[in-house]
Amino acid sequence: MAVTKKGGTKRPAPASLPALAEELVAQPREKANNLPRLLAALKPGCAEATPVLHHLRIFFIDSFDRGDLSVKPPAEEDKSPEAVYAAWLHRQYTSYTAALLSLLGHAEAEPRTQVAAFMALMECVRGERPGVFNNRLFHRAFDRMVSQEGAAPEVLGLLIGKFLDLADVRYFTLSSLAKLAKRSTAQRSAAQRGTGGSSNGLDAGAGEGAGKGSDGEASDDEAAEAAGEDGGRVSPHDLARTLHDLLAEMPPMPAGLAAPRPAAAGGKAAGEAGEEGEEAEEQPALQSWCGAAELGLVVAANTREGARQRKRQRLAAEVAAAAAAAEAAAAGQQQRAKWANRKAQHRIYSDAWLALLQMDLPEDVYKKVLARMHDLIIPSMVKPVLLADFLTATLDKGGLTGMLALNGIFELVTKHGLEYPHFYRRLYGLLTPEAFHAKHRTRFWALADAFLASGMVPAYTAAAFVKRLARLALAAPPAGALLALGFMHNIGEDVYDYAEPDPAASRALESSLWELEALRCHHSPQVAAYCSVLDKDLRDRKKTSEVDVGEALGAGYASMIVSEVSRRLKQVPTAFYRTPPEALFADAACAADWAGWAL
Repeated sequence: MAVTKKGGTKRPAPASLPALAEELVAQPREKANNLPRLLAALKPGCAEATPVLHHLRIFFIDSFDRGDLSVKPPAEEDKSPEAVYAAWLHRQYTSYTAALLSLLGHAEAEPRTQVAAFMALMECVRGERPGVFNNRLFHRAFDRMVSQEGAAPEVLGLLIGKFLDLADVRYFTLSSLAKLAKRSTAQRSAAQRGTGGSSNGLDAGAGEGAGKGSDGEASDDEAAEAAGEDGGRVSPHDLARTLHDLLAEMPPMPAGLAAPRPAAAGGKAAGEAGEEGEEAEEQPALQSWCGAAELGLVVAANTREGARQRKRQRLAAEVAAAAAAAEAAAAGQQQRAKWANRKAQHRIYSDAWLALLQMDLPEDVYKKVLARMHDLIIPSMVKPVLLADFLTATLDKGGLTGMLALNGIFELVTKHGLEYPHFYRRLYGLLTPEAFHAKHRTRFWALADAFLASGMVPAYTAAAFVKRLARLALAAPPAGALLALGFMHNIGEDVYDYAEPDPAASRALESSLWELEALRCHHSPQVAAYCSVLDKDLRDRKKTSEVDVGEALGAGYASMIVSEVSRRLKQVPTAFYRTPPEALFADAACAADWAGWAL
């Protein structure tokens, strides 16, 4: 369709944006003037933004490959046509990456557009220089996808499903995660001090393998992004949930950097050594997004390389032969990246968890973290004892949260050399009447059983726990009384001080189990009959095995009623009344105590 101008001349109708983008890819220099118009279309709500993104991604990556575009713009003194074009193209590339970051996390951008913008950013991350990962640009993209309210969950799912198995992406994701967590903690501390909680920005200083200009403080564009002018930033609790979910989905170590299998005890024959070599070859190779690992362009950085070692290496290079010197020079051209170092990967994973645990965590994240503390977090830490402060502070919450924290401390004490002399004192304080009514009491008492099963519990401590459980059983529901009796049997005079928080000072050894006689008269026949387990000589452990408290962990009124109803009776008791009863309590004076009930 043609458009008629004044004077009778005709000109062709303007081409669509996808057509302009195709022309730009086919003729990059001849159609370079299409570029500003295409960049202007990269706005939220534009229906043609996604196909335009696809073609612009191809154009800019090809420009890097052809040498038309570089990370650093040409010198201002150079006025040659090639230099002018390169400087102009560099400015367009800067506008391109800014537009991609603006789309990522924008409330008005469609999920498919955000996914396309993220993929285009990831191409920029690895396409600026061969085998180099632009971590600064990646930090900015990660900040947008987890901190903006309008971020599409499909973008985070793409990062988890496609990229986290790659060593460089994993390393810089952990680095960004730790920085965001520390920034949130700093803002909270500043707000508590009444200083307004100003943002300290996302520092991208962990820049191994980044191109020139990829390190340093945040630019003005990054500060504008951090301000969240296009929809606002998520709350600290929502940020903590997102960071935790991302960290929990991440493997402790990327493929290709897993720890070698420990050698079996005893000597091995020469043939067995060859078999071990074949097993080592089966280990998956290190994979990276920037391609440096696959092309052999990177070697692991030695994070503990000292001055003496560097001096020895320099002297060895000086006395080497010409062939060895040439080989060393070729190896020196390789990049030294922390993301290719197993210890650095281990350390950044540990730092990310520590930074997350310093945030203001919501209650649901607290419980998720504590539930995985013993099997995921503690084994993956460089120094697990650094978790002691977090776990000790969590103990004050009490209930199941406190018991899960105590489970983490138990792991640190038994496996990592933590000295915590007040362990059983804190466990003693968690045994309260509310423990029999808690929602997660099964998990609570299972952990308590594991802690008290140790043969190293002092006698006075065991006596104090027996007395406390006996006192709790008097007011506990029938299922709780059964559970307490099982504990009393397995663990093991009235001056006993129930209110004393320290079991060593409770004087339990000077007391007696008079509560047991009261429990023999319990209204529940199951509780009264169960008291017989304590009639045996508990000192002879060969004849008296421990009671399995697992059956009582999940017991309640419902299970006890079912058990009683299903029990077969040898004799059925009969009741004879001269006058049939019409009420549960004959005395009308009791009605005041049972308001709302038909007695």
